[in-house]
Amino acid sequence: MYALISTSPTIDINLRARTLQAGLKRLGARVAIITEADEAALSSEGMNSAWFDALEERNDAVFLVSPIADTQWFRTCLRQADRIWFFRARRCAPSLPLLPPEEPSPARQFRLIDVVLLHHGMDRKAATTDEWRIACDAARLFHWRGLEDADGARLARVIAGRFDRACAVRRGARLRPYRRCARAARSGPAV
Repeated sequence: MYALISTSPTIDINLRARTLQAGLKRLGARVAIITEADEAALSSEGMNSAWFDALEERNDAVFLVSPIADTQWFRTCLRQADRIWFFRARRCAPSLPLLPPEEPSPARQFRLIDVVLLHHGMDRKAATTDEWRIACDAARLFHWRGLEDADGARLARVIAGRFDRACAVRRGARLRPYRRCARAARSGPAV
């Protein structure tokens, strides 16, 4: 279960979630997107932990979509998510702290926080990637250029667990060249 959090009102997080959903569907995965509007409609069903567990059981990925805000839905997303993805425009500097310090998120406790930096053309560089990683205490940092390109498909593969890890496979004291490594990944399991 992923919390997709937009850190700015200019980011259309629902569009990003639908793009990831389409990429995952191309990989044969079932994906559910739950937004704050859905939360209002579904609250009569009792959106408790058992409801979220059942939703996760029926789908390969569940996206809980919210802007960063002081709302009940935002806190629910942080509490229920296994992994938190913050979406931020590359042209903006990180604000500290990004997560409320009092929020007892399990994902935060186990460092399952990632940052997706969105690139829109020739953005100016406001902060280094390491500054973003430190600001969010992020385990990983991704870049997404444009909207429907190879980066979106790569992020869908990361969510599906089908990303290419082979480029970092060690053979003795050397790293294999990327092309040989990618070819090895397609031909069999990485060692």
